[in-house]
Amino acid sequence: MSSTPMPPFRTAIDWLTLATYRFEAYTDAAAQLRTRYFGKWKAASWLQYNGFKHPELPIMYGRAIQSNEKDHFVVKVSGSFADEFTSWFLSLDCAESYYCTRIDIQRTRSVPEWWDVRLLHDELKDTNTVSIIQSDTGSTLYLGSRTSDRFTRFYEKDLDGKLLRLEVELKGRYARQAWSLFLAGEHREDCYHYHVSKLKVPEIIKTDYLSWAENEVEWAMAEKQSTMRTRLKWLHSLSATFLKMANDHDIGHEVRDLFYSLSIGAVDTNTETNL
Repeated sequence: MSSTPMPPFRTAIDWLTLATYRFEAYTDAAAQLRTRYFGKWKAASWLQYNGFKHPELPIMYGRAIQSNEKDHFVVKVSGSFADEFTSWFLSLDCAESYYCTRIDIQRTRSVPEWWDVRLLHDELKDTNTVSIIQSDTGSTLYLGSRTSDRFTRFYEKDLDGKLLRLEVELKGRYARQAWSLFLAGEHREDCYHYHVSKLKVPEIIKTDYLSWAENEVEWAMAEKQSTMRTRLKWLHSLSATFLKMANDHDIGHEVRDLFYSLSIGAVDTNTETNL
């Protein structure tokens, strides 16, 4: 395969699903949404969530009760609108109370010389799980498993001419990581570069779609820090349990002293850890 690299369009977010367990954050976001995006919001449902959607924009927010009897709230946006929405939502005070369950990040460029969906499928099938779907709107090549936390697709777009989009879909830990870094001020270009650079594809594809200076160190470190934060939260919950037991006046002094000795104290889950 050979190609003359052409500068892609800017990186854009094409899908965003945010979630929270905090009712105050949910009501705050709902009020902000209705203020910013005027219209007659209509009752709507998505999966197990019931809520409201905008009559013209691809945005919906809703509530559901999970199996653990806890209220769970979501905000979901899609399409080109998701990019503008993400920048705005990150500026809200309630944004830190949300975590991301799915985010799609893409770049779209002129169709490169190496693009032949069937030839590319045959070249990648030995090192990847690949499949092709063809429709009236063009061909799509799926790379990876839909059940994994990172999934990629190439698909043709007709926007004032035929274009090719390379899109990465992040879920689970990757989606949470991306949202945390966006809250910290990291750019979506760095996120895109980090994940596309991990693909098992010919280098010419990475060359054609990765033209910005990367900042892979921050993304790799964030992955490790995310694991450490999870452990710290577990320690914090364990410590809180021991403290609660130690404050129980129905137990004897010796047992209470034992619980106090087992307690780790107030573990700060926001502590910056050098890994």
